[in-house]
Amino acid sequence: MRRVAARKAKAQAKQEEELFFENAITWAEDGHTALAKLNTNNPHRQAIDRGHANANTTKPSILQTSKNWGYALQSTVKGWARNVSQDQTHVRFAKKAHIQEFNKSDVPIMASLDSGADNHYISEEDRQNLGLPILKKSSRRVGVANGGTSKGVNVTQLPFEKLSTQAVKADTFNDFPDSLISVGQLADNDTVSIFSKEGVSVHKEEDVLITVKNEPILIGVRDEQGRYRIPLQQHKGQWKPRHASKKARQTLRKANSVYDLPSTEQAIKWMHAVCGYPVKTTWLKAIKAGNYVGWPLLTVKNVTKYYPETTETPKGHLNQTRKNVRSTKPKPFKTTNTSQLEGKKVQDIHTQVYEVRETVFTDQTGQFPTQSRSGNKYIMVMVDIDSSGILVEPLKSRKDAELHRAYTSLMTRLNRAGIFPKKHVLDNEISQAMKDYVRDKYKMTVELVPPGCHRQNAAEVLAIRNFKAHFLSILAGTAADFPLQLWDKLLPQAEITVNLLRQSNATPHISAYAHMNGPFDYNKMPLAPLGCNVQVHEKADKRGTWAFHSVNGWYVQTSPEHYRTHKCYIKATKSKRLSDTVQFQHKSITNPTVSPKDKLMNAIAACQQALNNATNDKSNNEINMLQAILNKAKEQVTGEAVEQEDKQTLPRVQNKTENLQPHNDERRTTRSMTASLTPEFVASPPPITQPPPRVQKSLQPQVLKKRRKRIRVPLPASAPAANTRSKVREKKRVLEQKRELLRKKPEPKPQRASTLHNPTRNLRSAIRKIQRVENKVHKALAVMDKKSGKMLNYRQLLRHPDYKKDWSLSSANEFGRLANGVGGRIKNPTNTIKFVRYEDIPKERRKDVTYGQFVCTVRPEKKEQNRTRFVVGGNKINYPGEVATPTAEMLVAKLLFNSVVSTPGAKFMTMDLSNFYLMTPLKRPEYIRMKMSDIPEEIILEYNLRDKVSKEGSIYIMAIRGMYGLPQSGLLANELLEKRLNKNGYYQSKYIPGLWKHEWRPIQFTLVVDDFGVKYVGEEHAQHLKKALEKDYTVTTEWDGRRYIGITLDWDYERRRVHLSMPGYVSKALKQFQHERPK
Repeated sequence: MRRVAARKAKAQAKQEEELFFENAITWAEDGHTALAKLNTNNPHRQAIDRGHANANTTKPSILQTSKNWGYALQSTVKGWARNVSQDQTHVRFAKKAHIQEFNKSDVPIMASLDSGADNHYISEEDRQNLGLPILKKSSRRVGVANGGTSKGVNVTQLPFEKLSTQAVKADTFNDFPDSLISVGQLADNDTVSIFSKEGVSVHKEEDVLITVKNEPILIGVRDEQGRYRIPLQQHKGQWKPRHASKKARQTLRKANSVYDLPSTEQAIKWMHAVCGYPVKTTWLKAIKAGNYVGWPLLTVKNVTKYYPETTETPKGHLNQTRKNVRSTKPKPFKTTNTSQLEGKKVQDIHTQVYEVRETVFTDQTGQFPTQSRSGNKYIMVMVDIDSSGILVEPLKSRKDAELHRAYTSLMTRLNRAGIFPKKHVLDNEISQAMKDYVRDKYKMTVELVPPGCHRQNAAEVLAIRNFKAHFLSILAGTAADFPLQLWDKLLPQAEITVNLLRQSNATPHISAYAHMNGPFDYNKMPLAPLGCNVQVHEKADKRGTWAFHSVNGWYVQTSPEHYRTHKCYIKATKSKRLSDTVQFQHKSITNPTVSPKDKLMNAIAACQQALNNATNDKSNNEINMLQAILNKAKEQVTGEAVEQEDKQTLPRVQNKTENLQPHNDERRTTRSMTASLTPEFVASPPPITQPPPRVQKSLQPQVLKKRRKRIRVPLPASAPAANTRSKVREKKRVLEQKRELLRKKPEPKPQRASTLHNPTRNLRSAIRKIQRVENKVHKALAVMDKKSGKMLNYRQLLRHPDYKKDWSLSSANEFGRLANGVGGRIKNPTNTIKFVRYEDIPKERRKDVTYGQFVCTVRPEKKEQNRTRFVVGGNKINYPGEVATPTAEMLVAKLLFNSVVSTPGAKFMTMDLSNFYLMTPLKRPEYIRMKMSDIPEEIILEYNLRDKVSKEGSIYIMAIRGMYGLPQSGLLANELLEKRLNKNGYYQSKYIPGLWKHEWRPIQFTLVVDDFGVKYVGEEHAQHLKKALEKDYTVTTEWDGRRYIGITLDWDYERRRVHLSMPGYVSKALKQFQHERPK
């Protein structure tokens, strides 16, 4: 129960979060619209006002004046001709002016607009005052509030010209003090009445589009008499949909026993292919909702256990992994006051009211890679919001006639399902003929999506994406020889399967297919995997005496108009055929046999069973044999029992009472180690305790240390391979050396023995890893020598005779920019750092002192090509605040390039902010330590650093503004930039880091560190961004946009193309790695 409650709470929190964001977005959009209307200082609005004010006062030319006289004369002649004609009615102006005064004392006759009246009821006095006609005597009797009845006098007609004759009929009464106009009678005439605190208005239904932001406060119904009635006590769920009873569901589930499937696992594989290879979560959600009631063996338990891992599902449904899924930021621990949880348990029921929208979306997919044999190239996708159903229809072209045909087919299917939409949302690029066709034939309100706005058509975009993913998985699961030209034949069943996986919006407990067509009866209309090979039965009266009983074909769909009949495409005749007897051959799912893999798994299981039932005696014997081999290896290493090899053959199993000379190495002793031993390592080993054997008698394994290389077990002395001539000679030579050493009795050599044991090998391995990492770091922060191809780091550049002068100057300039200038070369120093003594650092901050290093790069696109950047070691800084900086990825930049060539009139340029990070104040200073030898001599003399050097030869630096390498500098600089640009109408996207837009200007740009890639339509908008940045930064611009983030861009705006390249990258890499090109 706790898990169920947790899932419900999580779902409710997700819904509340989505609702909060939707309301916040709507509120923000309304606020921006209201502010834009009230802001008279808006540059765009002022430009429009100036254009209206500066009217063109230039006098027309003589030619234009003559044309104007001709037009005036032509209009006068046409007016005289219309006046002379007698068959038309015209508007005439009176020859004399009449003045009509309004008397405030003349009060108009009013009537009450009543939603409780079932007809128009007018008082007889009002009818006489208005002079309304008497059509006939009234026979209507009406109950009044005092409990009595009133009898009608006459039937009259109200003076409302735009209403029908039936809608203006009214009954008059003598005892009615006020006249009543029935809202229900007006509504029957296809009108909508809008009540507000200011008044009421009545409109035609097709002229009204009402949008609500939240659920209704009160809900009522209209009774049989046409009166609107609202319950005084509102209960949610008073009008709920009807659900199938338990008996009906059990009846449907009895279909499980109809089919004799071979196994549950094979049946789930088959059903997975039938349903279009859906994702496991989507499939389980649809099964839990009851969308597959009546399908054989399709239960949550079976699908969870036997869901197949296929390649077809990811081919259609595999998407890019989302970012920010598992945040690594620490979350504060929330404590709950348990005292508030005491009390009586309350079972709250949460419901949601869905308001019918009666809206459809349509759009066309892109061109299919292969044209079908029927000539179809596109697919029209229609989405009904209330049912959440997706309807598809193939298209041969995008011409109006073909669009009308497909649209008519889709609307006919919707109308047959009892769905009559009133609003249609279309793409902005739709033709006028299509809009008129929707309005005139189906009487629907047409709404176009604004250009570039994908929020309003999110339903159709998401539906097209879901259907394409579903259809791609189906195509991936077709037979290998299935022709792709038959893709349009698979659409009807693909539509059924995708709607079975979707839930209705109006009634979430049923599927989208059931909302439109009712429950799906699998027993009547069994489905099969689309595009699989089938054997179609040939009827006896259609085949010859000795002809085969079946023909080859592909399954394309199950006929909805027949009972258990499949529609197949015959390979030989290239035509469709209906057959009620078909054998499916889809990857042997329906014909399960014991495959080689199954045989192997059965053999492994049998081996495991045999091992589990084995006796301990046999196992002990085998372990004793292994122990004997190990003991024999130890004898050969120690040399104590080797002399017995010439006298007698060692037994296969070592006696337990035999006293063996222990070996002084705690590691495993192997033949590879004994081969490398010399006699000096064996003589007089220090006495140590004997280590335990590899395998104890209690069968408890011993944890052994990791060996350094592969070891071979030594051969027994009795083996034939150990008694060859070369082996015998080698044994004699080793024995002679050992005997000679035993006679001399040399002193032990602990140093060499320690070399054998190598107790510090882990330390040496760690040192080697650290050295490799340092080498990679130094290579990454280096400049390549053009002569040798070697990478030179900062220190090597300062000592190299060819590069010392240039890079010393570059380093001095970097210090000058960071500090207070150098040699008068830096015009605007940033005062980012200050040179301080060690004693000036606060004691509580001395543990946070970090290091500094130089990054040397060659940047041809920069004004100063030899770039030296002083970077702070950020890994040593313990900053308490946020440090994550939003920056654009390579993918975002490439999408911006694509957007430039896709937008008519758009161009691309780049901007660079000098010292972007260096201009941001830090919330607290940071301290850096550097060696005196890494600082250029010009800086040492300029700032008199020899007086500030510490005892160990280090210089300490205090950073008070942002620097490269500081973890917080990027975020602080970005926040300051955003604050400054927001004043000029620029804002950063909430969902795409590093992407910036303007409130109304056609300009976008991506920001990577301090490099701006700007897309603009109109140079004046790019100039606006440049001027906004120049208020606080030094901006360098490149209007040709040739280089951005290391990529060379070749723009071809006429043909709307862009070519991306990195010149010199391959040659530089070849020289760096000293790789010669093959001849």
